[in-house]
Amino acid sequence: MTKISRNEPVRDSILPTERKFETKNAGRLSAALNDRDFEEMSVVLGDAHDAIKALKNPNREKQIQELMLVLPKVVEAAEEERHWSLLRIILSVLALGIPFIIDARERSEAVELANKVKARLDREGRGEIIRPKEGPPKLFERTNDRFSKATTSMNIFPGTGASSVLAGLEPKKTHAPNAASKVNNPGLKKAFDALPLPGGPAQTKLLSGNTEAWLARWDMLEKATDSIDATYFILEKDPIGFSFLGHLLKKKREGVEVRLMTDAMADTFGEAGFTAAFRGLDYLEELAGADIPVKIYNPLSLRLITKLNNGLLASNHDKILVVDGKTSMTGGRNIADDYFLDPIDDPTAWRDTDILITGKGAADGMTSAFEAEFNHDPATYDVTGDLFGNWVKRDIELTGAYLLMDLWLNDTSSEPVPSDEPGRQNLIDSMLSKVYERLPSEGIEREVSDREKESLQSIAAQLIQASVMRGSKVSYDTTAGVDRAFVKIADSTSLAGTELDNIDDSLIAVLGQAKDEIIIENPYVVLPDRMLRALKELGDNGVKTTIITNSPLSTDSTATQAFFLEEWANALAAVPNLRILVATGERKLHAKTAVIDREVTIVSTYNMDFLSAQVNSEIASFSHSPELAARTLKTYEADVTDPANGFVEYTIARNEDGTPRLTDSGEPIVTFGPEDHLTDKMIESYESIRDKAKWIRRMGLLKSMFFKRPGTDPGEFDES
Repeated sequence: MTKISRNEPVRDSILPTERKFETKNAGRLSAALNDRDFEEMSVVLGDAHDAIKALKNPNREKQIQELMLVLPKVVEAAEEERHWSLLRIILSVLALGIPFIIDARERSEAVELANKVKARLDREGRGEIIRPKEGPPKLFERTNDRFSKATTSMNIFPGTGASSVLAGLEPKKTHAPNAASKVNNPGLKKAFDALPLPGGPAQTKLLSGNTEAWLARWDMLEKATDSIDATYFILEKDPIGFSFLGHLLKKKREGVEVRLMTDAMADTFGEAGFTAAFRGLDYLEELAGADIPVKIYNPLSLRLITKLNNGLLASNHDKILVVDGKTSMTGGRNIADDYFLDPIDDPTAWRDTDILITGKGAADGMTSAFEAEFNHDPATYDVTGDLFGNWVKRDIELTGAYLLMDLWLNDTSSEPVPSDEPGRQNLIDSMLSKVYERLPSEGIEREVSDREKESLQSIAAQLIQASVMRGSKVSYDTTAGVDRAFVKIADSTSLAGTELDNIDDSLIAVLGQAKDEIIIENPYVVLPDRMLRALKELGDNGVKTTIITNSPLSTDSTATQAFFLEEWANALAAVPNLRILVATGERKLHAKTAVIDREVTIVSTYNMDFLSAQVNSEIASFSHSPELAARTLKTYEADVTDPANGFVEYTIARNEDGTPRLTDSGEPIVTFGPEDHLTDKMIESYESIRDKAKWIRRMGLLKSMFFKRPGTDPGEFDES
């Protein structure tokens, strides 16, 4: 492939043809540049934008790579001719394409070019959004002013130097948090102190990195001497899940009292996991046979028999780990590879946040939340060993998985993981040999069967793909990033459990005292009426709210997104000073956190949708600590400014006084939204999903299954 050097003047080269590039639009753009045909450049870049946006286009990265060979010269030509609309088109293409550039150097160059274009537009006063006079605008119409709306830089953290190239933002309306500033809000402190929740002074460690989050769990289990309580919505049959259960089994053999609970929902509607009969339950039975109380929450058999009209779909969505009654952890992560692999090893690894809390008061609160569901017999199923011991023994697989993980986390080898199959197999064989040597010291004397060897071979083969984890425990510092805070624990049980819900009231109580700003990061956003009313009242009083969430391109929940796509514009219209930022990259945002006035931080399992508000069990930590708040704000900054996440802002048109501009039918006028970065096919698919869900709601089926929590007005969720 012939490429044009970035150091050569493109105009002076031999007239290029499309044969000089693997992608058509780069060749067309180069030809148009040589001809100084600015109108053609605009059309070509419009076509390039559509090609990059195409949902199933496997050549997105190649499109951007080859365009980047020409774009710097196009920028120079547009600046010389003061062709501002073309620069805005270029910025729009870069904003859409940067998340698909895998090579770090190339991505950095693209970001640098985009920031240069944005800076020039700002200096010339050409960065404003040009709004059409009538109707909801389309961003990329085939007209001479096809890309007339500005694509400007997101600087949602003024004073921190953070900047990311995003579409459709208005710098004049920027109001994002500055971690260095302080808010004097005694009312918020008073409201926090008044929360009737268990808790106390503690040391907190925010866990935003996936590897660190796994190491923190491993360290907790390793140091346990008295007791371990663990409940997770999902326990996956992968190296993370197997080694976690193996570690629990090891600690039980050491005399530590262990209790474990997981939910049945993940297996009911997904791939067979540890709660599936014959294919997974044997592993839990192995723990039960070692005198570990193991429970499955709300299994399908109990749902059909006892809960047809009350809590049929209720789940235990808690993620709780409590060790020795003094150290505890909660947050968004389940026990599965998706939550702990580094993006270097898996670009689609989920982005999540947990909090590690050292303090008896918080641990007591989490233990109470654990026991509220664990001890509620009508909602749980006790896993028991087979009558004469576990017929299919799983002790070697679980213990072996623990040993493999421990070896990998402590491996100090400087040699990279071999890329060739024989080299990788040699590494696996070496690890398995060490595992087999250590089994007798773990109390296992019998010979390893072929079935068990095959299972451990598979686990090891998956594990060595986690290159960032290798040797990571050696340098893990448990004291780094620790903040002092006063922590309180809020809990809500599911509809299948006891009647307890103090999360919603606690949220409203602290949110209601905000004076400056609220930043919320949450994967699933369908605001219940009570929350929407609270945010509107705050907005009326000048409080600024930013919601950071997923778009259909980064979500794993099509149903929630279907309603979010319908409701986001109305939320912006209803709530003054509200901003909505959505991820468009491959990584799924799964963190459930919030910061209020840079003082109170919430880390939870709680999604901002009706399932968390009205159906499932959830747990949330409320922490008062400006230091922890500042640390959390930095994670938001990192998320939004990471080009791989591809954040964009959904916006509506506003009048000079900030009120929303509406169509004749009273609908908000969208200036940048889902239709501007999703394919028509995807939009139609989500509309179909939403229409089906509305039909079910109108039939009243969801009311009988879901909305039974005491004090709930089912009408809040009626779409009819």
